[in-house]
Amino acid sequence: RSEDKVPGRVRATPQEEMNGGAEGRRIPPFSKAEKYPRGLAVDFRKLDDKTLYSYVHFYNLPLRQQMSREELAVAVAKHFQLESGRVNEEETLGSFLSSYHGLAQKALGFEPPSKRHRSGQRRTNAELFGPAQEDEQVAARIDGEESGWILATVKKYHPSTDEFDVLDEDDDTKLIRLSRDLVIRLDEAVENLQKGDTVLAVFPDTTSFYRGRISKPVKNRSASSGGDSEVFVQFDDDEDETGRLPHRCIPARHVMPDPDEEEMSMNVASCLDASPPNYAELAACGLRKLPNGQGTIVEICDVLHDEVIDFLRGKGEDPRSVQWRALVRRALQSPPANSPFALAEGSSDIFVLLED
Repeated sequence: RSEDKVPGRVRATPQEEMNGGAEGRRIPPFSKAEKYPRGLAVDFRKLDDKTLYSYVHFYNLPLRQQMSREELAVAVAKHFQLESGRVNEEETLGSFLSSYHGLAQKALGFEPPSKRHRSGQRRTNAELFGPAQEDEQVAARIDGEESGWILATVKKYHPSTDEFDVLDEDDDTKLIRLSRDLVIRLDEAVENLQKGDTVLAVFPDTTSFYRGRISKPVKNRSASSGGDSEVFVQFDDDEDETGRLPHRCIPARHVMPDPDEEEMSMNVASCLDASPPNYAELAACGLRKLPNGQGTIVEICDVLHDEVIDFLRGKGEDPRSVQWRALVRRALQSPPANSPFALAEGSSDIFVLLED
């Protein structure tokens, strides 16, 4: 990977000033004359010191020593005002309603595409529950000759600029300054992963994330059984001497949805919600979820099955009444003009995706 340079500092950054300045000056994170922010619905001045300090420690807020209770409440309120501005209310409500298998959606006239949380949800969770903590291992995106996602360790969070200083796991002398959207907290949970999902995973004996697909059903190992959860991944361009993609066992903590991958459940929903439903595009969605973007009709339908069933149930339809597998088969065998897929060269039953 290319060398990343730590940005030069001609003057103290806002964060350094909050922590004492470049020469160690002790400057509070806000002016003592600053008032409680107007229009804020939550009144943090009514909370006790213990609760306010719990908020401060959770978000790693850099505060000077021996602040008064009123100053502490103002600092917390200012940070809360900044964080609340990042919340997408429509997306948050959609995620909440999607957990009720279509019943709440139907009652409220809101029908999200799928009850399952799909790719990208881990990043949203990290944002909702605060920034990564100091010394926490994260996924970090670097730019350069070999840009991509790597394992890194957080050394410092700068709330004034919403940036992190992280260390490359391969080079503990390389300090990198990254914005929040380039840092993703790692998660051991596997509830939101299933066979066929496009993911980024740490390739064995490396500290870099590579693109692949979950190749076997994901099992959630209970705490009582001991050990960490693991996920089987087939990495792109990882063929062995027989031309097959091996199933590599990866710790669940080192597997995450591909942030750059278009959300598959949204694609499935838009295909089925079209009038009439677009089964050719639905077949393309299935191919995007298969290794190397290719597979048979059965493999394509199997990888789409759970999402299609979830979508139909979410709309209150009986999945048995919709012959979607037959319609996908028909679309593959009689593709429309400018089809995004085609039969693989020299094959009569394997289809390949033509788009990137």
